[in-house]
Amino acid sequence: MKKKSVSEGSATLPEPLRKVVKDSVALFGVVLKREIGAKHYEQIERVRARMAAIRTGSHAVAASELMRTYSELEKLDAEERRDFARAYTLMFEVMNACEGAYRTFRLRAKPAEKVKPFAEGIFYVVTAHPTEARSPDNIAIFHEIQKILLVALEQGFESVSTQLETLLAVAWKVRIVRYRSPKVSDEAEHIYSIVLREENLSALLKFGREVVPVYLRSWVGGDKDGHPGVNEKTLGESLQLSRKFLLRYVDLQLDRARALTELFASKEIEESEKPLRKTLMSVRKISTGDGARVEHLKSSLDATFAIHSKVLGHLPDALVNLQSLLKAFPGLVVPLELREDSALIMSDPTGKTLAIGRMLHALERFSRGGDPTWYARGMIISMTESALHIRTTAKLVKRIVGDLRIPVVPLFEQAEALKNSPAIISEIADDPLLKKAIRGPWQGKLQIMLGYSDSSKESGVLKSRLAVTDAMNSLDAICRKKKIQPLFFHGSGGSIDRGGGAINDQISAWPESALRNYKATIQGEMIERSFSSPEILESRFRKIAEGGHSAGRKKLPTVVRSPVLEDFAEQVAAHYRATIASPRFLSMVEKATPYRYLNVLKIGSRPSKRPGALSVPALRAIPWVLCWTQTRVLFQTWWGMGSVWKSMSKAQQKTLKGEFIRDPLFRTYVNALGFTLAKIELPVWELYLETSGIDRTEIDYFKALFRAELRDTLNCFRAITGETNPTWFRPWLGKSIELRASLIHPLNILEILAQKDEDLPLVRISVTGIASGMLTTG
Repeated sequence: MKKKSVSEGSATLPEPLRKVVKDSVALFGVVLKREIGAKHYEQIERVRARMAAIRTGSHAVAASELMRTYSELEKLDAEERRDFARAYTLMFEVMNACEGAYRTFRLRAKPAEKVKPFAEGIFYVVTAHPTEARSPDNIAIFHEIQKILLVALEQGFESVSTQLETLLAVAWKVRIVRYRSPKVSDEAEHIYSIVLREENLSALLKFGREVVPVYLRSWVGGDKDGHPGVNEKTLGESLQLSRKFLLRYVDLQLDRARALTELFASKEIEESEKPLRKTLMSVRKISTGDGARVEHLKSSLDATFAIHSKVLGHLPDALVNLQSLLKAFPGLVVPLELREDSALIMSDPTGKTLAIGRMLHALERFSRGGDPTWYARGMIISMTESALHIRTTAKLVKRIVGDLRIPVVPLFEQAEALKNSPAIISEIADDPLLKKAIRGPWQGKLQIMLGYSDSSKESGVLKSRLAVTDAMNSLDAICRKKKIQPLFFHGSGGSIDRGGGAINDQISAWPESALRNYKATIQGEMIERSFSSPEILESRFRKIAEGGHSAGRKKLPTVVRSPVLEDFAEQVAAHYRATIASPRFLSMVEKATPYRYLNVLKIGSRPSKRPGALSVPALRAIPWVLCWTQTRVLFQTWWGMGSVWKSMSKAQQKTLKGEFIRDPLFRTYVNALGFTLAKIELPVWELYLETSGIDRTEIDYFKALFRAELRDTLNCFRAITGETNPTWFRPWLGKSIELRASLIHPLNILEILAQKDEDLPLVRISVTGIASGMLTTG
């Protein structure tokens, strides 16, 4: 497919960003040449230049150059290939650090504006499903590199070039990827080391004080569903690790307050610190009765706050941070969200034989003397298909914990469950046990989790988005009728295929209740990007807090969806389902994509594949997305669009064009489709087919199939939008994609060679590099 260059002028990258990328990549080249030698470096550079030259070339030119480069890289030995992959992977990480630094630089330069919050609360549920396998050391060194690049933007590149060169040399020597699967505790420590950095915590607490309360939750250690490694031990480890980081923050703030008060003699303040130190020691380790010890610590801190206020007339900023910390994290832990499959819960309603039962018992022991909701904020039921599933889980929680302070949260994931969810919620709203919990400890709120990944994997992105939005609006109506406030929990990811995208696009068709309290999972690479600096984090919070206003309304206008759009979405989904259900298609997926190597990628402690024969239901949604992102096809977002569009009458096509203007949900989907189309690289996908070892007839069949579907989908997109540029709505984004795209190609070639030769270290590095280049993988 020939790429149309983005329109001139507005499509150019900002000059400071362009320059810092150019200078940083050039400096990395100096380090690289020194580390691997001039000969190998020159080969890497030649390939990079050739890839850059095909950016605007035809499909045939790109395919020819890819095959030529494949033949060239095939001749390298294993170590040379790995160095090649490391070089390109680190180049993308340098570029990503430049973009993060530039975003921070721009945000610092903007005049402070008063936030007009629409939201009443923001809830981030962090979870460890990274779609790349970067090592903690690699992530840490690039966090430091981003800080240095920010100084470069503020003070000039020369002021930091020596320091940056040193850090880039360290980055080359540090292992890029993990070579073993992480334990749950590894994932917890990694995530908490990012989100609970002092600067991020201070930004979160400040935003919570001044604008809208922000709360962190975690699935790591509590998400039992399908995870053999999660149990009462990992639950305790996750809580203990977040306690470690939060107490580190407490110590830092107390030290800052102490440094201030040591400037003068105050016997009262000095005396108040002695019992506080002793109380702090008592909560270092979480064990039975931790709730009572935390309660005692809060009393000691309150006394400290009172004495400082008395002596100084007000609290030092450091102690204000601690006051806010106790509101955001009342148990001095990141509370967990527990999850288990409904079928397992129904298999033993007493929980006596289940790990989730033992996990609830552990929570009950830890929380004695305090509140169980300090340690867990939800008991999520995967695959909720009936009110009985919710009632049974509620009884299980009450039996073990003693009451229903921990909310029971149904998760509606698949198409049928989303369709039936309003009837299920209507039934439980009248259930005596649950009605009492809603009116009592749940404070009139009912949490409802909506899954984006499984419905997208099952039916494609368009049908998934319509189904989730329809369910949300129907559930909102039911809850209003029952005088219940719904709190929607969005189980979405960073990729378009998993419900991701710009905040304003995501919320464009949400009911008002969903805007009042924003609760969503944030995973893997999105954690690193969102928490990469306090400025970026605050910017994201601001967009969420103001979401209802930026959507241009206080109350969502009713949009009656056109039957033509409904039928179009259903036909696209039917085409998608028919394709993925085909044994011929699944056989091709297994042979031509990284699917069969998922178990060696070390991307998380959860198994990548469910046991059983190759089938779509047996594959987890995140690795399914990973396969299609790695091969540059991004299949779920667009497959079926072209075929169905071509079969429509002129009148139906005209109606669909009108829906793009009228219906905010369809409009944001089409924009997401454009973003996806800009990223598709069919010549790369065809190289996977050509080198897969499948029969020539199969290769030709799938090449023709994908070419025709993409051609027709592009025609569909252009006809609906009236635009030829897929990223017409954000030209700078198109330019960024264009500049990156062809530079990812060598990593695809190396991934193919790694699979062919079963070079597992190269598989890991190349997969990670492609993810770093593509960005929206999670």
